[in-house]
Amino acid sequence: MAEFALQVDYDKLRDIATSGIMRASVFMGIGTNVARIDPPVSHVLDDKAQFIVVPQKVTAETSQGFIREFESWTITNGFRELVETFSVFLVAVFSIAHILERGTVLKEDHDKAIRKFDRGGVEAQLAALTKTLGLDGRFSSMFESLNDARNCMAHRRGIVSLEDTGPLEEPFVLRWRTRSLMLEDGRDATLALYRGEPLYVEKGQAILSAEVERTKVFGLGEQIRLSRHDLSEICYGVMIATECVREGLINLGRKQGKIVDNR
Repeated sequence: MAEFALQVDYDKLRDIATSGIMRASVFMGIGTNVARIDPPVSHVLDDKAQFIVVPQKVTAETSQGFIREFESWTITNGFRELVETFSVFLVAVFSIAHILERGTVLKEDHDKAIRKFDRGGVEAQLAALTKTLGLDGRFSSMFESLNDARNCMAHRRGIVSLEDTGPLEEPFVLRWRTRSLMLEDGRDATLALYRGEPLYVEKGQAILSAEVERTKVFGLGEQIRLSRHDLSEICYGVMIATECVREGLINLGRKQGKIVDNR
């Protein structure tokens, strides 16, 4: 049986995820910025159409309500873009990892394995690759809560219900990972600067860049609302996860001695 080297373009592989992250960032950015325009942007679809679904003239309160719902809608779709594009990226990674693990794979078996993996959803996909690639699993809770938040926003306008909290009515916790500037004493410089809080640093005290987990808690009946800073951190968190999975695949390939990488 002939031996072969499996050559992978890691940049193109990563681009599968980063293209979705960039789309989500741009669309959520446009949506949240439009929501802050005063006076509000018109909601009228076509002022020359014969069929008017929504009255052209509405109260200021109603118009603001439209804008808030539009902002939530763009965030919902941004989350969908993040989760689903990351899932497509994971399927591509699995396709390569499956071959690496087995060395020789029939095309029919390979295609069958990919279809099964694809049906699992992003949480199951990430769990499987975490094991295969020897990752530490720190991103699992982020994608689980992002997916749950997306479902809540898509089906319940972001208003937390028993479907989100469970029968014990525990708060819904949205989790994400990002990077932040941290002081040696544990203070988060990035958050302090974002909030406009004074930040006193001792002479000679180091400021470090560290990966951190953020959380936001929403109680039963509360609507999921996120700041633009939160959203930008979430997008960056998915970038970190993408790079982590990519590095895991590179390490697996080197371990198996079957990948000639392009770095």
